[in-house]
Amino acid sequence: MGTGTYNIEKIVGGGDGLARDRAGVIFVPYSLPGEKVELRLLPARKGPRRAAISRIVEPSQSRVQPNCPLYGRCGGCSLQHAEYSLQLEIKKSILAETMARIAKIEIEPEACVPSPLAYGYRSRVRLAAEKGKVGYYSRGKEKLVPLDECALAVEQINRVIPLIKGLLGTVRASSAEPILREDGKVLLHLSGRGEERNYLFRPGEAGAAGPDWIRTDLVPTFTQVNPGQNENLKRMVGRAAEETGASEVLELFAGSGNLTGRLARRGVKVTAVESDPAAAELGRRRFSGSSEARVDFVNAPAREYLAEVRDKARPDLVVLDPPRLGAKEEVALLSEIKPPHILYISCDPATLARDLAILAAAGYGLESLTPLDMFAQTAHIECVARLYL
Repeated sequence: MGTGTYNIEKIVGGGDGLARDRAGVIFVPYSLPGEKVELRLLPARKGPRRAAISRIVEPSQSRVQPNCPLYGRCGGCSLQHAEYSLQLEIKKSILAETMARIAKIEIEPEACVPSPLAYGYRSRVRLAAEKGKVGYYSRGKEKLVPLDECALAVEQINRVIPLIKGLLGTVRASSAEPILREDGKVLLHLSGRGEERNYLFRPGEAGAAGPDWIRTDLVPTFTQVNPGQNENLKRMVGRAAEETGASEVLELFAGSGNLTGRLARRGVKVTAVESDPAAAELGRRRFSGSSEARVDFVNAPAREYLAEVRDKARPDLVVLDPPRLGAKEEVALLSEIKPPHILYISCDPATLARDLAILAAAGYGLESLTPLDMFAQTAHIECVARLYL
């Protein structure tokens, strides 16, 4: 490839820009739609061709100065160079294209719901630990980029990141995950080499692990990383469930009940299914004292539960919030059970599209598709799909 200029056509899943030459497609990190750039092709033995920007000939009017000095070196973010309104448009466009390409579903998604905070929103981060340092890996995971704070993390998390290094001499950890709990305390989960340990941050206290950290039996359970946007998600799910008029709801991948309370309106029975015993028990305790909510927490894998009840029950509404791998086997079983309404919350448009194709083949229509920016400054996309039979 020469040193001519190339036009960035669009941003694709993963956050790279797409350019073309006679040999085909080139993926260009840190570019924006409509920009003209000079590129340097990066060496690669296999896979798609990638290039680095040598010079921006014509920058986008939506290009902004990144907020983090590590941006471009750290692999945690990929869209800090884009004005926030453009980030929302990019995510909506990626979602629509993914549906058309994988699921063969043509739909105009709703406007992307902006995050209440574009920075400083993450209540948990997963850091790599290596040679007494913590940080994120670079984009190609070639090396660790050490850091003492993250521009996306809340203040309480950034306060403890520099203090994690003091534990690494006593624990052989390859991963460090500080988590801000609902009670305001920071729980630190260290893991690696088959070992896991949890600590509570207690400033000024000296435990066996050293100053400021107390070993604890508390264990982390899944929580959304963006508390403000999570409130928007819960409101959206509650409103959608109410509009279906459902009196019996089945919730799959329920965690410890993040969405359950918005589903358990007066007179509605919710069966919440969760495979993690600790999360299921926490959810069970959360709703055990409620006089209005009729919630039954079941500790079981979603697939096994569906296989057991497929000939016995037909809930009015099924709500599922699976991990990034999606729910291929679960939606295949749902296509047999045929609930009249399905609400699918996804953090990966590609696996969502794959699963929606299965439901479409079973007769389901896609009523609406709404992206939420749960992960501002990154290319990750959360969305809610409403389906009906």
